[in-house]
Amino acid sequence: PEAIGCLTTAESLDPDNSQILGLLGFTYLKLRRTEMAVAVLSRGVELAPDSVELYTAYLNAMVVEAIRRFRRGDTDLARQMLEFLIERGVSEPLSRWYLAYSYRKLGRDAEALEQYDWILQRNPNDSILLLHRAEILYHMGQIESARSTISAFGVEEDETPDVPTLHRLLAIEAY
Repeated sequence: PEAIGCLTTAESLDPDNSQILGLLGFTYLKLRRTEMAVAVLSRGVELAPDSVELYTAYLNAMVVEAIRRFRRGDTDLARQMLEFLIERGVSEPLSRWYLAYSYRKLGRDAEALEQYDWILQRNPNDSILLLHRAEILYHMGQIESARSTISAFGVEEDETPDVPTLHRLLAIEAY
């Protein structure tokens, strides 16, 4: 809080100083004020577009803000932010996971499936992802693919577990 006061004073004295904006953005991020961090770091990037550090901090702050938006129920804005990030090369599994979950909540199962498959290519043994993938496949009517996906959990391929059964498997696997 004291640092915020000092840095906002410094910013008011030198509003076009990207270093001050970077420090202020980092401070907001550290204090979990991600919306402010994104705004300040965005201005810093505009002033110093060649600064890799500022740009990286801006993208990282956007990831955190997108997740925060998602958790607060602003699913579509979170989706837009995550798509923006992925278009700019932020393609780690966490961003993809939240994008997939956003697509699911928005009823865009095929796009969610694409994200889960992207993550599974890099983490093929992630059982929770496999179960989420199976759930989407069931929802999309791709029963055979879903059965094949969940066969690793001891469910016979000729069985057709319902969504509550998949949720129980997810709970057991997460525990």
